[in-house]
Amino acid sequence: MTAVFVSGFDFDTPESTVESHFSAIAPVKSVRFVGKGNAVVTYDKESDANRAVDELNNSTMEGNRRYVNVKIDQGGKGKGKDGKDGGKDRGYGGYGYGGGYSNGGGYGKGGYGKSKGKGRDYSDGEMEDGVVATFNDDRGYGFITPSHGGDDVYVHFSAIQSDDSYRTLHQGQNVRFVMGEDPKGKGKGKGKAVCVVPS
Repeated sequence: MTAVFVSGFDFDTPESTVESHFSAIAPVKSVRFVGKGNAVVTYDKESDANRAVDELNNSTMEGNRRYVNVKIDQGGKGKGKDGKDGGKDRGYGGYGYGGGYSNGGGYGKGGYGKSKGKGRDYSDGEMEDGVVATFNDDRGYGFITPSHGGDDVYVHFSAIQSDDSYRTLHQGQNVRFVMGEDPKGKGKGKGKAVCVVPS
């Protein structure tokens, strides 16, 4: 399956309009909204996605006034993937908030910023095996059952290391994760997964 990243359509555009517009190329496997005015549209074939880019880039959807930009989704859009929202480093240290202002005094080794930062370094953390117990796409969090037993571990979508722009997990999926401490919220002081690598 190959996806295209669509941006620039009116905020109140329904999913059915996006699906209808892109179904003109080939049957659409799924449509996922990413923020307002953006979506990831998935096709079964890469050739269909490439055709959508060629034929639908700078087109206008029904009921819209604006042109849409259509690009192959290479993992750089969506929630926290490239320099606009997240770190670029992979492996254990794949999650960060960017390069930061001046010397970078924020999260990890970067800080809030728009440049590509190193992100948090989890290379000292011990990777554990587990299975996804639940994951709520709408809320962006779920729980992992560690293979060694014990209580389920909280995981936020931002901890997921993936080349896809839409980071999610599926019930029953095998994962490897690094444990950390939850610094805030109801789970303050309890463990949570700070780096999750789908198997």
